[in-house]
Amino acid sequence: MNSSRKAQAEDERSNTGTVAKEVLRSFVERIERLEADKQALQADIKAVFAEAKGNGFDVPTLRTCIKLRKQTPSKREEQQSLLDLYMHALGLGGAIDDAQQSGIDAANAGAAIIDNPFISDDPRFKRWEHGWQAQTGLLAAQDEKQQM
Repeated sequence: MNSSRKAQAEDERSNTGTVAKEVLRSFVERIERLEADKQALQADIKAVFAEAKGNGFDVPTLRTCIKLRKQTPSKREEQQSLLDLYMHALGLGGAIDDAQQSGIDAANAGAAIIDNPFISDDPRFKRWEHGWQAQTGLLAAQDEKQQM
């Protein structure tokens, strides 16, 4: 009786091992098919970009447009606001709005970030904060440079 139990247990382990191997093989094969599909899609995307370039479109700008379309309008506005602020700080132009300029002025005057005059629901709140943060960072960098 003991030997029949051992044989039955070995059969179960063997069956379990076979099932696990089949499941594992199934996962690997599915992933391999998806990888092949992904490569085909990437080749198709590359071909569309080449076609767009052939029609006179700038591919990096097209990629940027695609990236921006994936963002929410508020996230796009925040990104543009930061880009303008950074460009202005680097002397590359960039449009600074009144809220950002107010934040820059507040940082120059030594105001704390909690002195933001806009309520958090107001879109100017973040722009003021970005102006204040950028200017505070510039002031700190200038102080470090002077101490050297």
